[in-house]
Amino acid sequence: MLGTDSIREQMVDAGRNAPDSDSKGDTAVPAKPKAYAYVMDSLLGVLSASKVADLLASRSGNPLLVSDLGLVRSRLEKGDLEYKHYRPLSQLVIMQASDADIWSAVITLIHTVYHTTPPPSVPPSFDDTPITHSSASQQGAEQTEKMVEGRILEEIRPSDQVWKSAQTRYDGKWKDFPDNPTEDAVFEWWFDLQKEFLGDTRRAYYESSHRTIAGEARRKPDLIVKARQGTEPGAKYDWRDVAVIGDLKSSNYDPKSALLQIGRYVRDVFAHQPTRRFVHAFVLYGAMMEMWAFDRSGPYSAATFDVYEEPERFIQVLWGYVMMSHEELGLDTFVEKKDGKLFVTLSTDRRGKKRKLELDPEPIAYQRSSARTDDFDCVVKFSWTSAKRRPEAELLERAEKDKVKGLARMRAGLEFWNRRDIKTAAGSASSSFSQSQPLRSQSFSRSFSELHGLSIGKEPRKRKSGGEGSSSKRSRPDSQKTAQSGASFTTEGPFDNIILRVLAISPAGRSISQFRSPAELLEALCDAIEAHQSLYVDGKILHRDISENNIMITDPKRADGFKGLPIDLDFAKVGSGPSGTRHRTGTMQFMAIEVLLDFSHTYRHDLESSTAKDRPLRSLFTRWYTNNYREIASAKRRHMQIDGFEDILEEFPQPEFNCVKPLCREVRGILFPYRGLFVGTPQDPETPYGPIIGALDRAIDDIRFRRG
Repeated sequence: MLGTDSIREQMVDAGRNAPDSDSKGDTAVPAKPKAYAYVMDSLLGVLSASKVADLLASRSGNPLLVSDLGLVRSRLEKGDLEYKHYRPLSQLVIMQASDADIWSAVITLIHTVYHTTPPPSVPPSFDDTPITHSSASQQGAEQTEKMVEGRILEEIRPSDQVWKSAQTRYDGKWKDFPDNPTEDAVFEWWFDLQKEFLGDTRRAYYESSHRTIAGEARRKPDLIVKARQGTEPGAKYDWRDVAVIGDLKSSNYDPKSALLQIGRYVRDVFAHQPTRRFVHAFVLYGAMMEMWAFDRSGPYSAATFDVYEEPERFIQVLWGYVMMSHEELGLDTFVEKKDGKLFVTLSTDRRGKKRKLELDPEPIAYQRSSARTDDFDCVVKFSWTSAKRRPEAELLERAEKDKVKGLARMRAGLEFWNRRDIKTAAGSASSSFSQSQPLRSQSFSRSFSELHGLSIGKEPRKRKSGGEGSSSKRSRPDSQKTAQSGASFTTEGPFDNIILRVLAISPAGRSISQFRSPAELLEALCDAIEAHQSLYVDGKILHRDISENNIMITDPKRADGFKGLPIDLDFAKVGSGPSGTRHRTGTMQFMAIEVLLDFSHTYRHDLESSTAKDRPLRSLFTRWYTNNYREIASAKRRHMQIDGFEDILEEFPQPEFNCVKPLCREVRGILFPYRGLFVGTPQDPETPYGPIIGALDRAIDDIRFRRG
């Protein structure tokens, strides 16, 4: 790596602080200043002789960065040494940091030294010094190795240089671009360009058509951009790896169907990357290219362009997608990754006190997956919700104040509010996507804004050298806001303002779908219904989204005696006030019949939702979440009648669940009296709650009695 062993050893000796010096303060000085200046000059000499110094852009208006290093060395020769400016670089060399980190520190040093030089007597004109994007901006809390490496590579070989090289392939039109642009022919041309001009990028384009991408429907886009790591022959890609999506179409394609197809791919990316803010995508149809960006509110389009008529722009796009930073790609910059572990830092109160939590990498409730939580003490939930909805943190605080029983307690939380412009791969201000003023937009289903991810968190051991409550290195203080009440967003239009809310609640538990016995299932369900009753009666809060993902099995020792709790109040409604939602809420197969028919959501509908469970793939229950709302409601109504209900019971696992069939018949009779013809809501909540809880208690006692 950079620097020789002898330079490193000399730097360790010369860089030790004087006995009366504060090693961390600005007044710190090395014990041997002259020796330190000498060894630093030697280090800068080694750096000046490297090839990288001849490739990086200057920070002071010189042709190359190597000239800037000469300026710094001349300052050292004159005895102009401010240790606080040089110390970060020397420490990285001593610690044998990566080349990317060292070069980033060099650029920072040059920038600092240059700007502390007295200005010339005549101010330079505006265009004297070229304005360049500097990796020196990747400092402090936002600095990560991958981000810095991306900026270093960008500076070594910016897109205009790639374009100069690529002009050998362009003579009024792209050489070797197929006259008949079939998918295979365009693939071959595309990857030839990448091999010749994009060989040193951190990310690359990959053809996914002949590889498997994990996902329920096994959808596969034509092209994806992902990191070069993990691309050994035969490797299977995961939606968690996808940075950018690309699709190739014939010139006579249907724009609407292509957009819907891209939208389905993006939905999979969002589903597998719960904290992803937005996703870039593009479509190449014939010689026409269109760039898209999808955020949690919907899609945005930049203008379509012809790759023949605008070849330089095409190269900028080709280069830009593989060189974007994590933030420019909309990737997670909030969860800190360190030593193979995941951490999140949240605010615990309105005064800004922080708490750092370690996350279990496997979520407890994420689509259909869950995780064990025995060693963790709280749940961290990431959810994308409308800014019009009342924050869950506020509802939990209200419930606690009203002494609601059997509900999770809030531990910490954050909201991400700030809007950001989404830049295109070309990096041009004129071709930027704007979240606040989309150039062209299309409406998508609400599933885009309802993708939640839950993970399990615990407090890590305190570090010996760090204070408690330090913020995540990847977090952006200017984009974070402590969870607070009164959130509102009054703009009306086709798009909601969708924001990310992060909440830590306790106690931790398992999804109810992970029950270990029929008795455990019924105990958790019974206690969760009691808690739901308290939430509605005592707290005047209606949950409105009961499903297997939103009931948690808990340790009664940690949950005030409750073995099951309802969680996730994102769709909850207080009293008779507005909910802030723009559509019917709930998970399709768990929606009550009247909710599907667009009746007002009541407590009874939540009770109806609490009785459903996963079934085999070939099942009568597939009719509970396929087709339109009215057809689903009709199927559920038929199944709740006596004859149809017995067909449903036949699908229960045999013989393990024979013991719960009498309970199911009894609960069906309570919820759907008069042979299943009544599906309305009684005025008195005790009418269904009491009998259902009583039936569950009797069934639990019966199972215990049979076990002896």
